[in-house]
Amino acid sequence: MQNLPPRPPHLAPAGMKKPKRRGTHVLPQSHTPSLVPTPAALIPEGSKFEPKISGKLPTFPHASEESGSMSSNTFDIASLTRMLAALPARDLSDISSTLSQAESDWTGEMEAIFGRFHIGDDVLTDPESDRAHSKQAERSDAAKRRRMVAGFERETKKKVKEALENAVVFETFNLTDRLSTDAKRDTSQVSEPPRTWDDDTSRIAVGGDGVRIVGHFPGYFGAKANERLNTIFMTLGKAVKLSVGGGADCQGRNTSSSYVRRKGELAGVFKLVTGWHAVGHPNLNSVCGMCDNLQELSVTSSRINSLIEQVDPSYYAQLQILQSRILKKYPYARALNAIDPLLMEGRAIMFNRRTPLHADHADPHGSWAVLFVTGIFTVGYLFIPQLNLRLRYRPGDVVLLRGRELPHEVEAWVGGQRISIAHFTHQSVWDEHGVKVRVQTPSTTP
Repeated sequence: MQNLPPRPPHLAPAGMKKPKRRGTHVLPQSHTPSLVPTPAALIPEGSKFEPKISGKLPTFPHASEESGSMSSNTFDIASLTRMLAALPARDLSDISSTLSQAESDWTGEMEAIFGRFHIGDDVLTDPESDRAHSKQAERSDAAKRRRMVAGFERETKKKVKEALENAVVFETFNLTDRLSTDAKRDTSQVSEPPRTWDDDTSRIAVGGDGVRIVGHFPGYFGAKANERLNTIFMTLGKAVKLSVGGGADCQGRNTSSSYVRRKGELAGVFKLVTGWHAVGHPNLNSVCGMCDNLQELSVTSSRINSLIEQVDPSYYAQLQILQSRILKKYPYARALNAIDPLLMEGRAIMFNRRTPLHADHADPHGSWAVLFVTGIFTVGYLFIPQLNLRLRYRPGDVVLLRGRELPHEVEAWVGGQRISIAHFTHQSVWDEHGVKVRVQTPSTTP
């Protein structure tokens, strides 16, 4: 057969039609349409085309170049293929540069395929970015809190170690005997010599049976913490309805006459008890409205928990068991615990109350009460007649005592606003959840 001359590159093979161009597509004058067979022309009608491209496809235009929307249109691979086929045939690696020279054509094709749309401020990335930032902030806050709590625990251990090194034995008081069936109401005369703990030294009082009965921790909350606590409690006192007199203690420690009323100062008491609110206590609405204040008290609660753990580990473990049962039963208690981790379910906040001599009869036998005081007064004392013991009780000081077995009273103070906070637990709550307080004695210590 006679050798034919090579076919000119600009002519299409015999019987092959030119690819149709979209009526809306006009190539720039600087480009000449290629007559080389294109992928679009070779696709049989009705078949699917899945191109395998070794190079990189051109990137989509930036947000400022877009004006269409993908929300109401389906992506059409055939349309995109025909669009690519209409471009000058060359190596795919050059497509990106070609498209940059035909920006208006790209925009037109995209609008034809996807429709018109407008992209605002990074709608695809901002939510993810915000969530990532939020998680990072949460991790940072959690780490900061862990470091803070760890620091408090170290400080608490030092305070308790100091208190044990300065322990004082009260030979005439025996808690084990007090807890026995026939000696719950001891009427014996006080025979202890008078003592006053008025310095900055932490101390623990131990009974004649070796059981710890009082803990005194002056300056447990420092000056800055005390200033912050005073602000929190004053804000809280103005946000809730304070009770003056009335209630079960109206003839006892909560008599109207026990409050000091002065201009510009608060007077009254507010009780926050997890068990009560979980079953619909009247103060529930007030509590829900002050969650921000409670959250700020969470660090204080952690410090109180830490002090209980170091002074009486056995009692601390019993409180954990009780709290786990309360949280399991009451959803509201779980919500409150998320912002306030206090193990004791009760907290009474008293403004300018000179509490008269009383015992905490609603508490379980042998249970601890944890008291601390804040405000702007300068001198104050707590007195425990059974031990003939007078304790310094100034802003930032903390006292632990067996409140049911050791009656106590607040003496008159010198200075302005006084706020005392009592952390307690009630026998009725322990009974409800089937837990019993067991006092750890030297003979039962592991």
